[in-house]
Amino acid sequence: VTLGDPTDAYVDEDNFDMENSVTTITDTKSLNIISPDGDDAYELLFEGTPTFTSDDGSFNTADGDILKSDGVVIEYVVSGNTTTAYAGSGREEGDRVFVITLDKKGVGGADDDYTYTQYKNIDHPISGNGDASDDDDVVLTFGYKITDQGQTSSVQNFTVTVNDSLPSSIH
Repeated sequence: VTLGDPTDAYVDEDNFDMENSVTTITDTKSLNIISPDGDDAYELLFEGTPTFTSDDGSFNTADGDILKSDGVVIEYVVSGNTTTAYAGSGREEGDRVFVITLDKKGVGGADDDYTYTQYKNIDHPISGNGDASDDDDVVLTFGYKITDQGQTSSVQNFTVTVNDSLPSSIH
């Protein structure tokens, strides 16, 4: 099985319906996996927790910055092909910020994909110029690998860009 070049995803927090608390935003993209015809014994697994950066690079994991949702620190649970982000240490459905799954579809891997679903907003930093009305995206980077026949691939990364919503007074 060969790792392909995954297609990066994009969601826009402007698409949350503020009148409906159960609104989600989602995007599904291809992993572009290549495997021999008939190979269906491999597993897709996340490697570690996601990292992040703002689109201007001023806010990121490497500098020790912490991602939050409504002021609450986001914590991650990585289990096999699923990564779930929670606001705080609660693990209730209502605490979910986002869930991302690696989806093995059929024999051969050509239609394998991943789905990112966001349930709550992510706090975005104010862009480098300090203007709170500026849109500053958060780019999440996820690493995954494939295990097949006792061997594990190198880690392949893809990103999900979360576009910041602007305050309603600016729309």
